[in-house]
Amino acid sequence: MLRASRYFAVCIGGTSIYSCLNNDNFGNIHNSAYLLQSNSNSKKVTNRLLLPSRFYTFSDAKKPASDAVILQTQPSFSATQNLRKNMPRKKEITLESFALIGGTGHRKLVEEVSSIIGTKIINSTINRFADGEVSIQIHENVRGKDVYIVQSCGAPVNDNIMELLLTVSAVRRSGARRVTAVIPYFAYKHHRRGSPISTKYQTRFLSSNAMDFAKMLQEMGVDKVISVDLQRPGQGKEACFFDNQVTLETIVTTDYFVDYLVQTIFPERKHNIVVVAPNAESVKKSRNFQLGLQKYLGFDRVKLTAFFSPDTSSGPTDTEKLEMLGLSSQQINGADVVIVDDMIDTGGTIISLSKKLKDNGAKNIYVCASHGLFTANSSQKIDNSDITKVIVTNTLPDHSNSDKIVQISVAQLVANVMTAEHFRTVYSTNNSNEEFSLE
Repeated sequence: MLRASRYFAVCIGGTSIYSCLNNDNFGNIHNSAYLLQSNSNSKKVTNRLLLPSRFYTFSDAKKPASDAVILQTQPSFSATQNLRKNMPRKKEITLESFALIGGTGHRKLVEEVSSIIGTKIINSTINRFADGEVSIQIHENVRGKDVYIVQSCGAPVNDNIMELLLTVSAVRRSGARRVTAVIPYFAYKHHRRGSPISTKYQTRFLSSNAMDFAKMLQEMGVDKVISVDLQRPGQGKEACFFDNQVTLETIVTTDYFVDYLVQTIFPERKHNIVVVAPNAESVKKSRNFQLGLQKYLGFDRVKLTAFFSPDTSSGPTDTEKLEMLGLSSQQINGADVVIVDDMIDTGGTIISLSKKLKDNGAKNIYVCASHGLFTANSSQKIDNSDITKVIVTNTLPDHSNSDKIVQISVAQLVANVMTAEHFRTVYSTNNSNEEFSLE
C-alpha cells in the first residue's frame, strides 16, 4: 500500500500529507488513525498539523522536540473554518505604515494635509550646496512603508523637479515599499502643443516637455502620481505619458469651484450668468461649470460662450484675433461673467478678455483658474483691470499682493485621495464612521 519508508505518519480527517523533513514520499493516506513504525528501533514521531499562522500538536512523544520529525499536512476544510472563527482578526494596514514627506515647493500645503490626515511629517533635511546642488537626507526609518512625497513644482521649477526626483531616489534606497508622488501643480504644462504644421506634407510633430518630466519620475521608481487638474476635461495627453505600471490620478476641482461660487458669490446675485471659455481647450471645462451652476441657479440663468482664435500656432494667445462665438453682445450686457481657465501666468489673456467683455456690457467679471502662478507684475495688472475677483486653488504658494485674488484650499481633497489610496477605502477625515469601498 505504501512505499517503504523509515517514518510513517498519521493523517486526520482524510487530509493528504504533502511533505516531511526526511524527504520521504508518503503519498496519500486516508482515514488512518494509527502511528505506524517500520521497525521497533524507529524514533518516536511528533505529528503536527500545519494550519494557517500556527501549529496544532497531537503527539505522544516523550523525547525533546529536537529529536522529533515535523510533518506538514494540509488541514481539512472544517479545521480551517474553525481556526478562522477562533483567531482574532488583525488590522494589517494602519497609519503606522504611512509616511509623509514634504518638499520645499509648498510647505504650507504639506502641513495642512498632515493636519487633516492626522500624521506627522517625516523628519528630513533638504538643503542646497553653494553651487546649487540639492542635498536630501531622510532622518527616520521608512523601510517597508508607503511613502507619499508632496511637492508642487512651481517656481523655481527646475530646482523643485530635481528635489522631487532625488527625494524619490532617497526613499527608494531606504527600502520604502511604495512611493507615491503627490504633485499638486505638474510642471511644464505650457509645453504640450505641437510644432507648426508642415506646409509641404500637412503634418505636425507632437511633443510635450511634461512627458519628459513623467519619464523621469517613472525611471526613478515612482509607483503612483497624484495631481490636481492635471489635464483639461476631454483631453488625455498627460495620462499617456506614463506606462500602465504607474497609476496616474488627477483631482478635478470643477465641483469645488462651483460650490464656492454658489455659496459665496451668486446667492445674492439676480443677474444672468455667462460662463466664458477663453480658448478652445477650455470649452469642455467651461461646459462642466455651466452644468454645475445650472443645478443650483436654474437652466435659463446660466449661458455659455467661448473665444476662438483663427491662428492654430502654439505660444501665447493673441487676444486681438480672438472671436466670441455662441452669444451676442446683447446677451452679455448686464450679465455676470465667469471666465474659466487652466492657469494664470502673466494674466495677459484674462485681462484683455475682461476688457472686451466689459465693453460689451458685462456687470461683474470673475475668473476661476486651477493654478495661479502670478509671475512678473501680474497681481498689479489684475488690480488695475476690470476683473472683479480671481479665484484659484492653493496648488502653488500665494505670492500675489492683490485683494482681488482669493485662494481656496484643496488640502482636504488631496488628503482624501491619499488616505483612500493607503487604506483602499475612502477614509473620512470628518470623524465619520462611514467607509465607502473604492472597489
